[in-house]
Amino acid sequence: MTLLEELKILLNIPLDDTSRDEKLKIQLKIAVEITAEWFRQYACEPLKVDENGEYMIPSTILIGIAKFVEASDVQAGVKSESIGGMSVTYGGASGGVNATGTPLDEFYAYLEMFRCRHVHFVPMRKGYYEVHR
Repeated sequence: MTLLEELKILLNIPLDDTSRDEKLKIQLKIAVEITAEWFRQYACEPLKVDENGEYMIPSTILIGIAKFVEASDVQAGVKSESIGGMSVTYGGASGGVNATGTPLDEFYAYLEMFRCRHVHFVPMRKGYYEVHR
């Protein structure tokens, strides 16, 4: 299954509906490039590449990409709008634009799960504590 097909499933778009495919491909390309660069800078190892030269995106990240695509379809900076008697509010956990006005924040939260956190234990030499207290 391709990344585009997996993304369409996460967004509840029928696989045979190709009306949004071009836009989804662009959004997917942007999100994959952001992910690859983030992994190069902050993860313990860069994203793996398959035999076709395509990045292998962890499924957890694909959920973040789906959130990014959903949020980028909402007009940035709009927190709420009213039409007639109906009012709609967009915000963070609902998949919309969060308080800072950027759809990337929720996407980056998924990337943070892969941040490399090196912990180094340095053994103390005998007598070190007595000298340095």
